[in-house]
Order: sequence, then C-alpha cells, then structure tokens
Amino acid sequence: MDPIPYVNINIDRKPPFVIAQFSSKTVPPLQAEVPHRHNYQTIVWTVSGHCKHLIDGQQIMTPPYTLCLIARGQIHRLTEISDDLVGYFVRFEDDFLPDDTLNGTWNYKSALFNNLRLNHPLPIPSEAVAEFDTVIAQLMTEYENEDLFARDNALRYLLQYLLTKIERIHHASLSSQAQATPADYELYQSFLAHLEARFKNEHQVNNYATLLHLSSRQLSDVTKRIIGKTAKQIIADWLTLEAKRDLQFTPLSVKEIAFALGYDTPFYFSQAFKNSTGLSPSAYRKQL
Repeated sequence: MDPIPYVNINIDRKPPFVIAQFSSKTVPPLQAEVPHRHNYQTIVWTVSGHCKHLIDGQQIMTPPYTLCLIARGQIHRLTEISDDLVGYFVRFEDDFLPDDTLNGTWNYKSALFNNLRLNHPLPIPSEAVAEFDTVIAQLMTEYENEDLFARDNALRYLLQYLLTKIERIHHASLSSQAQATPADYELYQSFLAHLEARFKNEHQVNNYATLLHLSSRQLSDVTKRIIGKTAKQIIADWLTLEAKRDLQFTPLSVKEIAFALGYDTPFYFSQAFKNSTGLSPSAYRKQL
C-alpha cells in the first residue's frame, strides 16, 4: 500500500470532471487538512482574496487572478486563506479530455502538469482575465446542467481550450523563451514525458537523448534554452523531489528509498541527494 494517501475521485464517486466555486466560507477548517495527493489534475483559479498551498514542501501563494496547477500525485495541503477568498477549482482525469489531446505536437501533461515547473503561481495578464472568467463561467454552466445535449463533449472541449490558454501564458512566462524555438519546446516536452515515465529506472542523460534522436549535448542545449538548466540537472531535480516526498511523508528507510528510486546503493543515493540539497537524506528528514 502506498504510504502517501491518494484521494481518489472514483472512490469518492465523483465524475472524472468536476468544477466548483469555493470561498472562505466553504473551505473546510485548515486544521483538518492533512498532506494528500489526488489521482487527477487540478487547476485552482483565485478570483479574490488569496490562499496558500503547501505543494511538495513548497509554499505557494495565489493572489487574485492567479492560477495554481497541482499535478496528479503531488503532495499538497491548504495552509492559509483570507476572509475574502473566492475562486474556482477544476479537477479532471486525463482520460476525460478529447482523444487527440495527447497525440498532437503539444502534450499538456508534460508542459503544465510535470511536477518540476508547477511550483509557482501563474499570474494571468490583465488583458486575459475576462477571457478566463468567460471560459470558467461556460464550464460552470455546462457542468451544472446535466440534461444539456452533448454536455460531456462540450465540457471536454472547453477544458481543452482552457488548457491551451493556460499553456500560452505559461509558454510566454518562460524567462528564456526568446532564445528557444517551437522545435526546442516540443523536444523539451517530450523529454519531460519520457522522464516522468522512466526516472525511477533511468538516470542517464544519454538514454533520454537517444529516445529523442539527439546527442546528450544537444538535449542539454535545448533544456538550457527553455529553463536554464541542463538535462542532467533536471533529472537530478526530479529524483530529489521524489526523494523529499518519501523522506517527509513516508516511513521508508533511506535504503528503501534509494532502491525504489533506482540507485545502485544507498551511498550513491545519499551522495546525489546531498549534492542537490546540501544535506544527507537523514539530516533532511531530521530537520522536518
């Protein structure tokens, strides 16, 4: 059994797509919040006030007209809300989206819900706020009227449209985007998709580069143009994030975590973790 609990929308008997408004009056007491994770993707749209989330150990503040994206499997809890908080959340399973969403040149999972680039708020430019409000309102109208003709199809494509709008803003927010080409961005997304699927068993840059028909140098040049980090650094970040989750939220020993993450020995794991964090795994766990 996984020691970090999932809150599963199927077990909760909720549909694979949910949208709802929330406010300071409807949010459960914060003291009842425990670290947990979901088997679906979540978009949080703050309209007024603010809230603060702890996502994979990092505090994320969302002021008005800010998005917070929480990927499937990320460990999170709500830690602070303002009295005037109002917003919406959208929760969806990947299978709910139209079939072609993951088969084109843009993969929303690797671009938006990839565990590495999510832990920051995404402010929406003032000129785009009205459009976001409109899409959210359309989703709410469809969701709340179950008898509408082709309701689920409308929800699917409105959600796909919302994700596309979010990705455009996210893309524009990348600090080094001016240096990157559309082809770079597509390769970067493919790299993250492969990394998400293989990181526990594959730590070497050259193997990911081979999958993308690149040299290791070419792959790192692409990732540096996108986010200013080499492919090796990105792999290390991903492994460190997963290790932090296990150290903070599970009773697994350092040895068990090392082997679960694909390290040959606990020594190599401890060395890699210390290189990334400045602390040994045991010291990191003790400071929590």
